[in-house]
Amino acid sequence: MNKEKRSGWIRMLIGGALGLLGGFVWVPYVLYSREYPPLALLACVGLGVMAGVATQPFAESGRELLLRSAGHFAVTAAFFALLVMELDMASDWMGVLFWEGLLALLYLLIWLGRWIGWYVEVSQLRELLVRGKGREYLLPSVYGYILMNHLYGTQVHLKCLDLPELRACSYSMIRHKRVAHVMGVEEEAVKLAKFWGADPELARQADRPILIPPRRYFARLHQIPGPGGPVAFV
Repeated sequence: MNKEKRSGWIRMLIGGALGLLGGFVWVPYVLYSREYPPLALLACVGLGVMAGVATQPFAESGRELLLRSAGHFAVTAAFFALLVMELDMASDWMGVLFWEGLLALLYLLIWLGRWIGWYVEVSQLRELLVRGKGREYLLPSVYGYILMNHLYGTQVHLKCLDLPELRACSYSMIRHKRVAHVMGVEEEAVKLAKFWGADPELARQADRPILIPPRRYFARLHQIPGPGGPVAFV
């Protein structure tokens, strides 16, 4: 399970727990009773989980963002309708639709507020990327993908990257679960270079031959001595 999925599950569990707690406090107050209807508590848990999901960052593409938002609202509206009916907050379906309309209005206001904030942050980040800054706000693989595809006005020369940029580009070309392996190979290359008295920085860069022109790559390998010839850190 990657970091994003783990974070999503944690948010949903926390939201569900808070929803259950809120249900235990709020449901008896609305019903003027000490009873806890199971479906009402289920609706509170569901709404809490949906609130937890809503705290995650927006999707990157517009189409994916709209699809996720529509699906999230549909599930949220279903749990809310169940809660309205279980707590007798509406006498008929027209009353349920009235509450759903209020929910839709509130949902739209919150969604627009989050979208405006997200858009402002993205615009500021794009301006930083054009000036060669903002790397610290992105995952290395995301930053590498931007550099590799010259997105958002980035104009770096892929044959003249510094080490952090080279590392980011290499991470963008592999699956997330392989990143730990590449990091381990890099550190092992540095250890071997120090052991044989070679340049550790050359060893770090020699670990990424895909992004280095062949002549430069083999030239670097020949600068790293070893028993019986150069040591290839690949």
